[in-house]
Amino acid sequence: MGDVRDRPEGEVLASLAAAIGGEPALIARGRAIAARERRYGPAAFAPCRALLEARYGNMEDYALLRALSEEIRAGIFDAPAASRAWLLRVLEAVTLQKLRESNPELLAANGID
Repeated sequence: MGDVRDRPEGEVLASLAAAIGGEPALIARGRAIAARERRYGPAAFAPCRALLEARYGNMEDYALLRALSEEIRAGIFDAPAASRAWLLRVLEAVTLQKLRESNPELLAANGID
């Protein structure tokens, strides 16, 4: 896995929508997501990756996310507060970047870059 992005990517979403005779607006949204993914590139997730690497070391994104999910399932972040604060920073970083690519209108409507 190349980066933290959700799968399928925007271009795949647009192709799937077109293949099933989807609404033009849905196809356009998939293409717009794909364009933003290309514009931002993998480096867009650098803030999230830096937080994960500080905790888990230098690994591929998939391995970093797997380590994080294992700790979440194990309840590592239930306490202390510092652990929860770190987790919230990671989740905020990845969520904001995913929204910048998939739904920037939502961010703008709420006064978030």
